[in-house]
Order: sequence, then structure tokens, then C-alpha cells
Amino acid sequence: MNQLELLFKSYSFGDDDVLEISKYFELRHFKKGDFFLKQELLGDSLGFIQNGLFQFYVETDGNTITSYIAYRNDFILSIACFFANQPSKENIIALVDSDVWIISKTNFKALQENINGFKEFYVLVLEKLLVCIDESRFDYITLKPEDRYLKLIREEPELLQQVSLKYLSALIGVTPRHLSRIRKNVR
Repeated sequence: MNQLELLFKSYSFGDDDVLEISKYFELRHFKKGDFFLKQELLGDSLGFIQNGLFQFYVETDGNTITSYIAYRNDFILSIACFFANQPSKENIIALVDSDVWIISKTNFKALQENINGFKEFYVLVLEKLLVCIDESRFDYITLKPEDRYLKLIREEPELLQQVSLKYLSALIGVTPRHLSRIRKNVR
């Protein structure tokens, strides 16, 4: 059973529903440096990462600002594109070779209409996403960089093994040099 099927099983979908849901997804391989979506473009796909890493970032004034790093078992999408048909506000790029289950917005809507419980699943995923976004925003405002790093260690230790210092520092809002000092003080 693949990661996608395990996800739906964990939300109590029966075997028949899991097989039917899986038919709507296509497994796509991304090489390091391939874009899932580019800033300013429209996209109508939602992805579920089977394996790999993706960086969400924007380019402003010649600087790259990372807003999120997604990895195995994460969903990836541009919220503005998928739900409001607006151009993406950020780039989503593979940091390593990655495999992603992709579903189009049209097929996603079909699942909501054709599979009992899929709409509830969708609402639960949205709620988790909103809580994650709100928590991240709140942490960025209220926690010191050292505390954001300690929280990252506690809650997402897998990222520390897979993501370079450059991207980790961007996630907690400091320079790589500052993160090196934080890491030295935390040990």
C-alpha cells in the first residue's frame, strides 16, 4: 500500500473507497529543481508528497524568502490558485528528486460529489492547514529565533536531517550565520 492509500485508510475510508479515490490521482516524479508551480502563474493541482522535499518561496528585490518546506506526507498547493483561481503568490520547487501524487481541481471536486465522507476529509485537511498557518504566523511574531529553532527540533526533527542550513535559517527568519550561532548555543 502506498503513502496516499495509507493516508485515506487513516481517515477511515474503506478499501473500495481508497481504491476509487486513488484512481483520481497520478503519481508524478519531480527532479531536483523542477517546479510544482511558479509564482504569478495559475495552477489547479493539489499534490501529496510520497517522498521528497519542496520549498515554498518568493523572490523579492533579488532575495529569496522561504515561507515553508514540505516533505513526505505533506500536501502541496497554492491556496490562492486552487481555491480562488488567482495567480500563485509563491514558487514551489523540488529540493530533491521527489514523487508526488497529483490531483486536479476538477477531479478533487468529483471526489467530493462521488465518495461519501470525502467532503468531511477535505474539511478536516483544511482545518489542519489553517491551524498550521495560524500557528506559524503566531510563532513568527511571538517567539525569538532560538525558540523557533527549538520548536522545529521538537516538532519536525526530520527536517533537520534533510534540509540545508540555508533553508532552515529562512524558515525561522534568520541568516544562516545566525542559525549556526543558535545551533552552537543550543547544544
